[in-house]
Amino acid sequence: MTGRASPAASPLVARFMSAWANSSLDMRWWTHACCEYPMTEDWFVEAVERVADAGYRARVAIETAVGALREGCEARNSGRSIVEVVDELIAAGGRETRLSAADAFREYERAIASMRSGVVRALVDEGGLSLTDVSKHLKISRQAAARLSRPGPEGTKVPAEQDQGPLDTPRGCVRTLQS
Repeated sequence: MTGRASPAASPLVARFMSAWANSSLDMRWWTHACCEYPMTEDWFVEAVERVADAGYRARVAIETAVGALREGCEARNSGRSIVEVVDELIAAGGRETRLSAADAFREYERAIASMRSGVVRALVDEGGLSLTDVSKHLKISRQAAARLSRPGPEGTKVPAEQDQGPLDTPRGCVRTLQS
């Protein structure tokens, strides 16, 4: 042992040291990850970056889940029984993979809702628009604009479900009550 970092860690260490030396990489407070752009004081830019980061994490989690399912399809196509395929998916962490994808997607929805809430408030506060004007501008109902204009529990955060309505009814669909 020579006391040097392992060769696999060297590029990571070099990049981290370069970040400190050049100040070209900043630490994102919401992910604790280095990013290759300077942080700004603009709430909109930060909100868009949170959406982009959450979207990236959701995409990776969903791709992982779909990849596992495709492996199950390959096993099934090779003649394996459904019991064997399901057992392998479960053994490979199927539940955790599925829940991870669902959690990542919910986090993406929360980031979008938070950004939308901030946009509505900015249009009222900075743009001088009324909630009626905002609702027309964004093509949402006046009630949705009013809900979005209220701060959520953590400043601009608004739960994704608050503006979504029932999650089992896609937008544009009419839900009928069955007796």
